[in-house]
Amino acid sequence: GVLVDDLVESGGKPARIKGIQFTVIDPKPHQKMARELAMEDAIEKANQYAFAADVTLGDPTYISETNSTPLLPQTSRAEFGMAATESMPILTGELEISTQIHVVFEFR
Repeated sequence: GVLVDDLVESGGKPARIKGIQFTVIDPKPHQKMARELAMEDAIEKANQYAFAADVTLGDPTYISETNSTPLLPQTSRAEFGMAATESMPILTGELEISTQIHVVFEFR
């Protein structure tokens, strides 16, 4: 919050902030974990369907990934023309990195 205040103050009255976004510097390890968890979930579900159908689960024959991007919290647009007596509040939150996969297994 203090950093935003200082930026606005140094820019003068015409300074405008149209949005602040936070991200992960290196999302790759988190994306890797998301993929591994997604595959574990797909295998668990496939095993459940195989059991219910009284068949044996075979190998995956097709795997595709449909999404593996950080979901960034969206901030609303705001204009700050004058410094306030308190620093700009910055709300805490979380970033979510997720992936969706489509897996086709053979049944035996």
